[in-house]
Order: sequence, then structure tokens, then C-alpha cells
Amino acid sequence: MDGTVPGTLEIQLLGEFRLCYDNQPVTQLNTPRLQTLLAYLLLHRGAPQSRQQIAYLFWPDSSDSQARTNLRNTIFQLRNTLPTADRYLQVDSQTIQWRGDGPFTLDVAEFEAALQEAQDASVTQAKRTALERAIERYGGDLLPGSYEDWLLQERERLQQRYMAALDQLIELLEGQQETRLAIDYAQRLLQRDPLRESSYTRLMQLYAQAGDRAAALRVYHTCTTTLARELGVDPDPQTQSVYEHLLNLEAPQPTVSRIRDTSPLVGRLQAWTQLQGAWRGARRGHPTLALVAGEAGIGKTRLVEELVEWAHRQGTAAATAHCYAVGGNLALAPVQEWLRAPIFRRARQELEPLWASEVARLLPELLMERTELAPPAPLLESWQRQRFFEALGRLLFYQNEPLLLALDDIQWCDSDTLEWVQYLLRSYSKGRLLVVCTLRQEALPAGHPLTTLLHQLGRSDQFIEIELARLTPEETTELAANLLGRALSPQLANRIYSATEGNPLFVVEAVRAESSKGEKEIGMLEGDANKEISTPQPSTTLPPKVLAVIQSRLEALSPVARELASIAGVIGRAFAVEVLARARPEEARDDEDHLVQGLDELWQQRIIRERGANGLASETYDFTHDKIREVAYTSLSPIRRRHLHRRVAQALEEVYAGRLDAVYAQIATHYEAGGLPLPAIDASYRAAQVARQRSAFAEAISGLHHALSLLSSLPPTDETRQRELLIQAALGPLLLATKGYAAPEVEQAFLRAWTLCQQLGDIEQRFQVLWGLGRFYMVQPNPPRAMEVYQQLLQLAEEATDPGLLLEARCALGTHRFHCAAFGEARSYLEQTLAAYDPAQHGDHALSFGQDPGVVASAYLAWTLWCLGQPAAALAYTEQALVRAAATDHPYSQVIATTYAAVQQQFLNQPGGCRAYAEQSIALAEQYGFTLWLSMATFLRGWALTVEGDFDAGFDDMQRSIDLYRSSGAELGAAYFTALLGDTFGRSGQPEVGLLLLPQAIEMLARTQDRWCEAELHRLHGELYRRADQPDEAETAFQQAIDVARTQQARQWELRSTVSLAHLYQSQGRLAEARPALVTALAWFGEENLTPELSDARELLKSSP
Repeated sequence: MDGTVPGTLEIQLLGEFRLCYDNQPVTQLNTPRLQTLLAYLLLHRGAPQSRQQIAYLFWPDSSDSQARTNLRNTIFQLRNTLPTADRYLQVDSQTIQWRGDGPFTLDVAEFEAALQEAQDASVTQAKRTALERAIERYGGDLLPGSYEDWLLQERERLQQRYMAALDQLIELLEGQQETRLAIDYAQRLLQRDPLRESSYTRLMQLYAQAGDRAAALRVYHTCTTTLARELGVDPDPQTQSVYEHLLNLEAPQPTVSRIRDTSPLVGRLQAWTQLQGAWRGARRGHPTLALVAGEAGIGKTRLVEELVEWAHRQGTAAATAHCYAVGGNLALAPVQEWLRAPIFRRARQELEPLWASEVARLLPELLMERTELAPPAPLLESWQRQRFFEALGRLLFYQNEPLLLALDDIQWCDSDTLEWVQYLLRSYSKGRLLVVCTLRQEALPAGHPLTTLLHQLGRSDQFIEIELARLTPEETTELAANLLGRALSPQLANRIYSATEGNPLFVVEAVRAESSKGEKEIGMLEGDANKEISTPQPSTTLPPKVLAVIQSRLEALSPVARELASIAGVIGRAFAVEVLARARPEEARDDEDHLVQGLDELWQQRIIRERGANGLASETYDFTHDKIREVAYTSLSPIRRRHLHRRVAQALEEVYAGRLDAVYAQIATHYEAGGLPLPAIDASYRAAQVARQRSAFAEAISGLHHALSLLSSLPPTDETRQRELLIQAALGPLLLATKGYAAPEVEQAFLRAWTLCQQLGDIEQRFQVLWGLGRFYMVQPNPPRAMEVYQQLLQLAEEATDPGLLLEARCALGTHRFHCAAFGEARSYLEQTLAAYDPAQHGDHALSFGQDPGVVASAYLAWTLWCLGQPAAALAYTEQALVRAAATDHPYSQVIATTYAAVQQQFLNQPGGCRAYAEQSIALAEQYGFTLWLSMATFLRGWALTVEGDFDAGFDDMQRSIDLYRSSGAELGAAYFTALLGDTFGRSGQPEVGLLLLPQAIEMLARTQDRWCEAELHRLHGELYRRADQPDEAETAFQQAIDVARTQQARQWELRSTVSLAHLYQSQGRLAEARPALVTALAWFGEENLTPELSDARELLKSSP
């Protein structure tokens, strides 16, 4: 706590145990026994405590002597772990006591002191302030992980005092007419004890006072469902009286079907046993995905809901998420729903800021709840996805306890969520996690990514499938009897089974539809179900008899309830009442009476059920089954559907104004279905931007492609071209990150964006597009096109007179000219870049352009200076790149610096240094998914291992890296690495293999024009000829290398090639012929021997005649 006296011990027992001394956490007091002993002494600090009594309380099953020994050992540990223990503990042979004179704070004491202050207060405002302080100080139950008898009693006492304080504060706020604040505290009270019926009643009344009768009705629905599920009882008369008053019961009310809400599980013992077995395995540290599969209505969701409820009763952390077939699915929405569950509240508040900021991409409300968090940086590169996934996993496992995650209708799950689930099960291979999913098999399309996920999990024994079959005739009869609350006659049982064929949903719907008619009127379940129905026949896969049953139930609704069911069917997912109300006809929007009555009728008839909070709305409803939604939707005429889709889109925009990121995908779907392509395109573009920020690249690309397909159906205008420009400009970088440099669609997107930019874009927009296109051409590579683009880039920057853009243009040109072996030009551009670079001004370029220009320019200048024969300066700039990269929080820039540092060590023939930097790069590249850099670093490590004598491991690394490099679609650098591989074969005694590879390397160089290493390729070719005892060919290659190096003014390569030629001459007794070339090459260098070839050259001169 801030403002505490130095040397103060701060103790927290409520919610969790936490101990700080002098504002620093004390972590040594980490066993439950030590914590409970300390808690006992603190809670009984008023008097000395008998050691004998404590021993008996803490070890009741041990002998007296053993209990005393245990206590003596625990006291010893406590005194050795508690800071300045003698200031706080008074210990003698008979008693132990917490001393009150040492400086300490205790949350329990502060909580009870605030309650006493409230009790003593004579002024209402003082009482309110004290109650608010007490409630905020109550951070949770007393040591919730401990279960000693004495502690349970104390925990219950404090719980009751906390709830009483909430009651008092709610009453006080209600008297002060601060109804909304009273509602917040009433919700806390209800969360504390969901079975306390008086809390529901009070919350209903508060909502009614606030004028929100729909919210009051939701509270009643939740109350009824909870009491029935947990206690098997109905609300008491007082609660029902409040409910009836809310409904304005002077209006006629529909007849309510009086059948039971649920039945005990029937016919699912084997499936339940399998799920229990999977849970036991997960608890032991074997994370598993369990798939409950079967046709629609077979009871998959019910079985999983039963497991989640069972887990809650066991005190196990569990969370549920849902997927939907229609309505605009948001990438990672199921993960978002999981992480918003109450069980993760503590993790959301305490997760380290670095990771919490990443989680805020998915849970933006964290930025408001935790003001110390920095907003997450724009997510521009694929490597950031791994870090984002890691942050979500850290939050999920923050409390390190067994966890059950349920996912309904996984066949409609987005690919990004499936990828994260796979990441979770792979990365936390010992995590105590069970993910239980329901799968409607007939709805799974071919090629769905779920198939790949299940195959991969099956190979690691992390997947089980539980397939549910239809009920037998006996089980069908048992289910129907449970719902009706009475035995069935054989005739009725046979008719129900004949009509439903044992599908549980069909049984439930049939019983609900006919429960009020009696057996004599059960005819709809037989042949007369084929009679004409007044509404058009919808397109659905339901059996005709069951379709008739559901349609008849919907037709029996009042007009208002039918209208609401239609709107809810169009929404296509769990819905907030506010959206439902705003989507009604304008003249009905303010008619709350009919809204409340219609909503209640749908709930009473079990058409809908309450669903709970979803992050956007505090409470939502959903259809009791998706098939009922399907019938409600498909029964609408096409014109009516289109009209309602438009109204729902507008309602979403109005209700969630200011929070539209979460609903853009839904808005796009509804506008498209409503026949309004332009707003659908705009919403699709914004939804793609949201998906990109969440690292859902596949979802973003799919959304942008869909927006382009909508645009293609419209006549070309400036308005549509402007939209296409935005889409294509966003699409290029995404395709580059996911498809690599060989994919033709990457170039197409950039080129189309550039064409549109020239017509419509501003300078900054044109610069960004050109920069991306130039990077594509450079790495692919296509040097002439890259040069053309980069020159335009420089011209644009000069026109804009923007120093930041000019810096990026020069940096881009510098790197390009280096690869073209124009070392002088490269040096000039790179030095200008570094002269203009200011980390304070240009540090954000790493986010805008994907890499830090200071790091890139330093690394490339080091490389350039090496080629120019300035090794000391090259090493200095390499170190500068490393220092600058370390100062950034940008892994992509860091991997550039470490990989190029490894290259410098390879130039110096220092395998140890090369391997060390390469391994740093590999660690970064593997963590963040940098395929290109992983391939380069792995190759360099392989080279180092071969120089150190481990050819087997080295060749494995080098071959694996080549495969990785090819997968990226890039060819920049491939010529040099192929030549190094050939040289390695030569060093291993296989020059004939190397001689097969060097021509390939030279051909690659000619094709890619990656000429910075041209001289070195010819020199390595010569070394292979020399090892193969082909001296004439070797001499030709060495001479060619020297000629190329001189032309390029590559002094380092010239010296190295000259040394190789001199060694060849020396072996032939012709060393004197090499002397002029050695003198010429050495003239560019000082006296230092920084490189192997400098030492060699000087030794050769000394040896020459």
C-alpha cells in the first residue's frame, strides 16, 4: 500500500494470502500451514494463545507429542520467514501471541474497523463512507484455499458481516435515490449468494425504480431458473408478486405450458462416465480436448452444461463459450467469452502489465479497469501473434488450478480460436485443462480446420470423441414422463417415440406443444401433422412432424411475442434486450409494457432462456435451441427478412455506439443480408481491422476478400475506388505476413493499391503502399523493380518534406543498394539514415513499418563496411545495432540485430560467436514465428557446428534451414547460403558434392542479382576446385573473384580472394607471383589484424621471395 510507514508489515487474508514488508512482497511464507498459523495468531491477537490448544486445532489426528512437535517446527519456520519476526511474535514455552506494538496493517482489521465506524456514525454521509470503505476492503473470503474447522467458522462470520454491510449500503443508497449505484451493490450481493431469494427481489425492485423493467424481468428469469436448477423450488409468493406487478397483469396473459424445465439426464450414463474419466486425466496434468458429437437435438449441449454445473458444485473453475452459425462471428469471440468469466476476475486484475496490455486486444475494458496499462501496440506483424497467444494463455493459467472450458457448437468456431486452442494444449502440455466441445456432425463442412486440429491432438493422445446416439423407446418414455411429471400410457409413449424417433430435443418440443391438450388431442404427433400450416414452409432439415410442432408453438404466441421471436431469429445469436427493443418498429420502441410481456411470454414458453453477460450487455437471452431459431428465421418471407436485417444492423450501431469494434462483423452481415452493400463493405473493413489487431490474420484476410467481392458487384465510382484502396492497402501486408514472398496475390494486392493510390491517395498513404511493395520486391527478390519503387519512395518523401518518411526512404535505398553491391551508395544512404535517426522521434517506426530503422541501418552499415574493408568499423556498428535493438521492445528488430551479428562472426570465422548469436536469434524466431529469420539463424548455427567438428548436427541444421527458407518464398541470401553449404561439403572431405552446389549458387546470384557476395562465391568455388585437385580451375575462379571484388571496390573480398590465390601459388612454388596482388590488397588496411585473412596475407608476404 502507498503511504505506509517504512518497515511496515502489510498482511492480506481476504481473497488470497499476501504479505509485504516495506512495500516488497514476502514470498517465503508460501505453505498453507504457515499462512493459516499466521492468520490464527492475527485473528486472536488480543491475548496469548495456548500452544497446546493450537497444536490440537491444527493437528487433531496426531498424537499430543507429534502435534506439539509439528507446532514447534511450524513456529520455527514462521520465525525464520517472517521479516523482523521478534517485533511481531511473542513466543514462550506455553503460549504464542501476535504483538500489537509492531507496525503492521491487516485487511480484516481494517474491514471490521470500518464496519464499527459505520455503526457508530450518527451522520448518514459518514455511515455511507464507512460502509463503502468496508465493502471495498473485503477482497474476498478469508483464505479461500484453507478448510480448517476454526477457519470455516471465522470465514462464515466475516461473510455474513460483509453481506449485512451490502444490505445496509443498498438501503441507504435507495433512500438517497442513488438507484443505479444501489443496483451495482445489489448485483454484488447476488453474486455472493446466488440462492438468496431476497436479493433477487430487491434487485428487481431497484431496476423497476430505475425505469428498466426489462432488466427487472431478466432478474426474475434468472432467479426462477437458478432456484429450479439448484433447489428444485419455485420463487416464493413475495418474489412472484413483484414479478406480476412488473408485468402489468391487467393485460391478458398467454397460457403457460406447465411442464418441467428440465429432466435428469436420461440414457447418457456411458457418455457421462467418459467425460468424468477425461476430467480425471486432465486434473492429473494431461490436457485434453473432449468432443461430444451427434446430430442436432441429441443432447450434446445439455450433457456439457451438466458437466459444467457439476464442476461448479465441486468448486472447480469452469467457463463456457458459444459459437453461432449466423450473425457475423468475431475472431476469437469464444476465447473472449471464456476470459470474461468471473473465475478469471482475479487474473485479469493481477496479470503482469506487459501481458495484460496484450490481453487488452481481446478485453479492451482492461484499459479502463487498470489505468496503469499501456494500450497494446498496433499488431502489424505475424510474429506478434505468438506473444498475444502467450498472454492469453498466461491469464488462463494464472491461478494454476484445474480448469474446465466448454465450447458449444465448435463446427461454427472461427479458425483463430481453433489455432489458439491447439497452441494452449501444446504449450501447456502439463496444464490441468479439459476443453469440452459439442459438435453437430452434419454441419461440419469439408476442409474445416477442426479436422486438422483433431488429427494433431489425436497423435499426441490429447483428444477423445464421445458420440451420442438417439434414445431407445424406454429412454424416450422416461424422458417424456420426467417432463410431464407423470407416467405415460403405452399408447402415448409409442406415439411420442414414433414421432420423435428418440431425439431428445424433438421429445421435449413435442411434450411442450401438447402438454396442455391431454392425450386425446395428441394427434399432431401422428398423421395429421402433415396437415396444411398457415405459414410458408421454411427450408430446414427438421423432420416434418417436428417442424410442425415447433411452428405450432411459434404460431400460438401473441403477436408481440411472435414479432420479438422473428427479430431474435434474425439477430442469429445471443441478444441483448436493448438490441431487440431498438430493432422493433419505431412506433413500438418506447412501448416497454408490450416488450416486457412479450419477452416474458417467450421465456415462459421456453422459446428463449437467459444467457448471462457477454461483455457487451450485462444480461442476454438466447433461443433454447438453434433449431427453434432456424424455424423462426426461415418462416419469414424474404422481404420481411431483408427489412429486419437492416433494422438489426441499425440497432447494433445505436446500442453499441462507442463500442462498435465488437459488433462490426455482425453489422456487416446484417447490412449485406439487408441488401445494403456499401455499409456492409465499410463494416467488413472495420471488422477486418479489429481481427488484425487480435492477430486473427486469416479472419482479417477473409473479411477483406469478402468486402472486395461486394465491391465488385457495384459500378465503379470515386467512392467505391476509395473503399477499394483502403481494403487493398490493408490486404497487402496481411498476405505478405501469411503467404510469404512467392505468392502472386501479394504482388497483386500491392500493385492494385498503388494504382488506386496514384488516383486517390494522399502522400502518406502512397508512401506506405510503396514501402510495402518495395520490401516485397527486395526480399523476393526483383532488384530492378525494387530500385524503381524505392526511387519513387524517395521522391515522395522529398515532396512531403517529412523527415520521418525521408529517413525510411533512405534506409530502404541503402539496404537495396547493398544487395546490388553498390557499396558506396549504400554507405551514403545508411549514414544519412543514422544521422537523422532519433529514437525519441522515430521509435514508433518499428510499429508503423515493422522494423526499427536505426537497428536496420546500423546492421546493414556494418555489413557494408565489412565488404568495403573496414572490419573495425563494421564490428562497432554491429554492436550499435545490438544495443539499439535491446533498447526496443520489438522482437523483429532484435532478431535482425542478432542474426546479422551472427553473420559478422561467420565472416570472421569465429564459430563460437556465430553460434551464440545464432541461438539468440533462433530463440526469438521460434517464440514469435519468424520463419525467414529462423531459417537464416539455423543455417548459421549449422555452419558453426561444422567448423567446431560436429558435421552431422551441422548438416542437419543447414538442410532444415534450407527447407524453411524455401517455405517462406524468399530468395534473398539464398545464393550465399548455398555456396557456404558447398564449402562445408568441401571441408568435410566431399568437394565433389560442393562442386555440384556452387554452380547452383552462382545461377541463383545471376537470377536474383543479390551481388554483395559475388566475389566470395567465386572464391569458394575456387577453394572447392583446389580441394578437388583441379588447380587450373581454382586459379581461374580466384582470379575472377579478385576482378569482381575490385570492380565492386569490395576490399575485404578482394583481400580474401587474393590470400586464397596466394595459398594456391604457394603450393605450386609460385608464391612470388602473388606478391603484387597481396601488396595491392593490403594497401587498403591498417596495421591491425582483425580478420584471419589480414594475418594470412602478412605472413604470406613475409614468406614470399
